[in-house]
Amino acid sequence: MSRPLAMDKLLRDILKTRDISELPPSKLAEMVHYLIKHEISPGGPYEFSGKVDAAAANKHIQRVFIASNKPLIKTSLPNSISWQHLAASVASLYRQAENESLPGLTESEKDLAKSMLDTIKLSDVHGEICQLSQLFYASLSPKNVALARCTEKSLRQLSIANIFTWGTYSFVDRILDKNNSNNLMQFLPIILKFQRTSITQYLAADAQPDQAFELFNSVDQANSLELDLRKSISIDKKRDKITIYSLPSLSTLRDLMPRKSIAHVLGPLTIIQHSSTVSILDTTAAMYAYCAARQYQDDLHDWIDDLLNGELTYSIGLLFAAAKIKPGVYSLSTLKSQLQQAYWNDVLEASCKEIERLIDTSITSLERSTLTEKSKFVIKIIKPIAFAARQARKRHLYEKSFLSAFTKNQVAVSTN
Repeated sequence: MSRPLAMDKLLRDILKTRDISELPPSKLAEMVHYLIKHEISPGGPYEFSGKVDAAAANKHIQRVFIASNKPLIKTSLPNSISWQHLAASVASLYRQAENESLPGLTESEKDLAKSMLDTIKLSDVHGEICQLSQLFYASLSPKNVALARCTEKSLRQLSIANIFTWGTYSFVDRILDKNNSNNLMQFLPIILKFQRTSITQYLAADAQPDQAFELFNSVDQANSLELDLRKSISIDKKRDKITIYSLPSLSTLRDLMPRKSIAHVLGPLTIIQHSSTVSILDTTAAMYAYCAARQYQDDLHDWIDDLLNGELTYSIGLLFAAAKIKPGVYSLSTLKSQLQQAYWNDVLEASCKEIERLIDTSITSLERSTLTEKSKFVIKIIKPIAFAARQARKRHLYEKSFLSAFTKNQVAVSTN
């Protein structure tokens, strides 16, 4: 019978600590990163391996480290950050966003802005929108923490900026959606207001103007290309007809995926901008892979709606290739049936594997020089995408095996 693992030395030091103000900054930083690595949720509780009284350990950490209200990361830099930024109130952030968005709008525009912010808040289940920057900062390696010029105020500005960035492009998506029956012109004042507020907040948080505008331009160019690609397909639902005039290359559609949402990760790229060139390049590569995987997952799930809306995504391009669809005129219902077969037989499993590879690339790049291993940013923001793809692939394989076995049994029964 194996013996329980001994308690970590650093955990023993944590449990011996009575006053964090007596700790050297380097030791305190080491402890903070240890606690972040072992937290179940921001601010606790924590889980540890080995011979540990978890209840007593959590009670001690709460009393000495959390409830003390003293700065938990103290460096020689003027901007120290307290533990409380890890548990920043989502409701508070969205309240601030609402307060900043409404002045200058008409009453009907205010209603639309509030509705959009409520929609974003509901989708922000794990804080991947409003707490993206906080989670990234909390996951930095000690070396990069020392180089990051962040304050609680600047992290909050990055959070508010990302809420408005999501709002901007969510309204743009509504305009791009040809099935939207609303008066699209009413969105324009809100889009302009949201985008101005977003950029103002990013620049106030020390984002580099050139980088900020480069990322926003990338999204705008991607949206322009998406509109242009819609000329390749014409759909007449009443006549059950789809006309495919031309098909772009798969590489064009693949390159489009990260560019459609890359502005949403400007917060982490701002935080890391004063680190080494290696960390900056690794983080940039990781964010592009993350954005590509996230967009890929959305497109794979929504391919039928996208097709009926006349959109050409990478997922639809893969389906056309798998079904050997060429430019021409088709019955919409027949083509849809062909693509569903291709989705089931060829594309779903391969796409899920590709999404998992993108996430592996993102994690490897982040953990190479930027974040601590098994960080909360990776666990809460990056890994859920791979987990969902893996679960979808397992479920698909199970269903295929079930149907194969079911069909064989059915054949055997009918033969007998």
